[in-house]
Amino acid sequence: MFKQIFFYELKYWLKKPAYYLYAIVFLLIAFIAMVGSAGLFDPTTLDNGKVAFINSPFEINALFQYFNKLLLFLVPTIIGATLYKDYKESAHSIMYSFPIKKKTYLLGKFLSALLLVSIIIFLMLLALMLAEKLPFLNQTKFGDFSISAYAYTLFVFAIPNMI
Repeated sequence: MFKQIFFYELKYWLKKPAYYLYAIVFLLIAFIAMVGSAGLFDPTTLDNGKVAFINSPFEINALFQYFNKLLLFLVPTIIGATLYKDYKESAHSIMYSFPIKKKTYLLGKFLSALLLVSIIIFLMLLALMLAEKLPFLNQTKFGDFSISAYAYTLFVFAIPNMI
């Protein structure tokens, strides 16, 4: 039963334009934040001799922690809308008569919402990676590209924070 609930919720949310709007907004915010950190919107700046690479694991994580505060609103938004949909369509009366365990029902809803938010997180990190590769940015602010810096932020901080 868990599998049916989980995949039903995934299909439901992947058909909704609101999910794609969330993804696009967060992707654009991440992209603009990275190019802004690289100095795209700054006037011509002088080099003060301080070297701080904005694509270091520490800086990527620090930048992403701002997004995490906003992303924490997505999980309850998705779960709440799903539970409200079930209540509005009177699905709760069917669930009381069908042998579905409360744990299975809520875990299916929660894990589907977590997966959907994790996809948005991954897209945001992809936007940060793409912004790093833009040729017109100040390349002295970037160190060597390291996928492990992004993976570290994703698996050590972002997803566990959502859980």
